[in-house]
Amino acid sequence: EALLLVMVTQILADMVVWRSQGLSPCVAVNLSMENAYNLELPERLGELVAQAGLQPSDLVLEVTESRLMIDRSLAMETLTRLSLMGFVLSIDDFGTGFSSLVQLIDLPFHELKIDGSFVQRADTERKARAVVQIAVLLGRQLGMKVIAEGVETPAQLDFVRASGGQIVQGFLYARPMSFEACSQWLHAHAPV
Repeated sequence: EALLLVMVTQILADMVVWRSQGLSPCVAVNLSMENAYNLELPERLGELVAQAGLQPSDLVLEVTESRLMIDRSLAMETLTRLSLMGFVLSIDDFGTGFSSLVQLIDLPFHELKIDGSFVQRADTERKARAVVQIAVLLGRQLGMKVIAEGVETPAQLDFVRASGGQIVQGFLYARPMSFEACSQWLHAHAPV
């Protein structure tokens, strides 16, 4: 938990700098299942966000889908508290776990992130294409924001768009980078 709190503190400080520069990127943090089982976590994250002068809705918390079933009732309590506080919850690596549909119904997720392996395999595999198309449709029917991960080529982007996907993440747009490089990238790609 200590590492998560240090990381969130730094991310929030970076967000404050970007806001002062007129930028407001969406920033997501991976939440480990160990942290999702911590019932004190929502209050601690809420305090950090308030200290930074930001809102819980400014931060997306991603939970990897395949780990949720270990103790779903405890995770549900923590995730519900986070959702009620206004944090955006994202189910990450969707399609790689055993209980995806149950979790979409039972847990308070706002976003569905399609695992990048399906997007990348869709170039050559009919079944992978079907999974991406169905996941986009399912997420949209549930009123969720749908993000396709792992988009690395223009062809993959075209396929996601043709499938109804509107948001992507992947190396086609950017690779991991330092705060300074990221700030320059955000300025260069800011909406006019």
